[in-house]
Amino acid sequence: MNIRYFYQWSAALMVILAVCAACYFCFKPSPVIEQEVVSTVKKEAKMITVFIHGSLLPDSSFIDTLSLSDLQAILFDTIEDDCEYMRSLRRVRANPEGYKEQIMLAEGLHQVHERDLRDLCEAEDAEIHHCSCCHHEHKHKKHADHESDELYAAHYAIACYNTLVKRLYRNYETDYYTFGHLGVLSHRYRACVAKTLYTELLEKVKEAQDVYETVKVILVTHSHGGTIALNMAAVENELKKGLEIDDLVMFGAPLQAETAPFAYHPMFKRIMNCYALGDIMQGSDVLTTASRKCYTTFASIESLNRTKDTVYDVQLSVNGDSNAITHGNMWCLNHKQITNTHLDPLPYAVMTPAILAAFDNHSFGPSVQASIRSDEKHLNLHVADLEKKAEYQSPNTYDVLARLRDQIPAPETTHVQA
Repeated sequence: MNIRYFYQWSAALMVILAVCAACYFCFKPSPVIEQEVVSTVKKEAKMITVFIHGSLLPDSSFIDTLSLSDLQAILFDTIEDDCEYMRSLRRVRANPEGYKEQIMLAEGLHQVHERDLRDLCEAEDAEIHHCSCCHHEHKHKKHADHESDELYAAHYAIACYNTLVKRLYRNYETDYYTFGHLGVLSHRYRACVAKTLYTELLEKVKEAQDVYETVKVILVTHSHGGTIALNMAAVENELKKGLEIDDLVMFGAPLQAETAPFAYHPMFKRIMNCYALGDIMQGSDVLTTASRKCYTTFASIESLNRTKDTVYDVQLSVNGDSNAITHGNMWCLNHKQITNTHLDPLPYAVMTPAILAAFDNHSFGPSVQASIRSDEKHLNLHVADLEKKAEYQSPNTYDVLARLRDQIPAPETTHVQA
């Protein structure tokens, strides 16, 4: 081959290869880069439950030196932050002995962790001790991984409450909190504390709404804890953040002119005012209301403007006896077995999930009866309205509650809530 043709063909071939290479790099498809997939699918449902205790009794040092000026300060709501009454309540609040008998933990919104509830439910390796109070053997199980942690009444009560929730509301994940405060006998103080509760709870609800399709908020209260909850309506009027409470269940809440109308505020989707004939405390607080009147039922307050039919008066009883339930054993551990049911020493408040289930499944009138029915190996709740238009009977909860009930240790000291 002529050398000249060889170079020409070689040059032509190089040009063709160069053109092909250029076309390849210009028009080749971009590589597919796999990106991390972040799921935007929300979980199904979350139930946030907050337990709110009521007023507290000051310690004996204050009661022994109680003066007319102290009574006047309470009567006219002029309690100063540095007065002896407030110092007394702070001493009571700082003493964890008070946590052993009622559903109460630290001040503020305090979460009861799932590990505590789970440990209480795992009773197989629990230690057994003899209770000198009721002469039965009880089980007490410490945490396997944090044996120094103390278990209080709130842990036992909420563990039992949770077992009922798991049986009656299977689709919900649950978070439990206690909201603690000083328990001052003051309308002005309760209104202030309600704002703290509102802001702290709102944050928890917003966090849950980012993760769950449905967030259900339940407040379970005792005595003036219910008054604090009602005052949240005034905070909503002020802040307008749109916080909604699905259920407010009030045990023994004093109904007063300043707060009873809040029950009909749109932020509360449903309210159950639970009362008992054996409770002599609920209607007795005439000190912290300007009207000097206190009521036990919404039906008895003639001045109320009833704008919706989701506010209920629920009379509590044990085997049909409403006198068997007192102000204390709605919320506090009942080692004296006043009610003589399989629920003792647990407070009546642990049956709240059964009350909620009744209202979720039936349409009741404004006045309702809810009675614990207890006999051998049987414990349930029967709910019916006074007009006998609807009634509900919960499943037998003996197997659920008895195991946890028997782990509660005997009391060493008792501090009674006002």
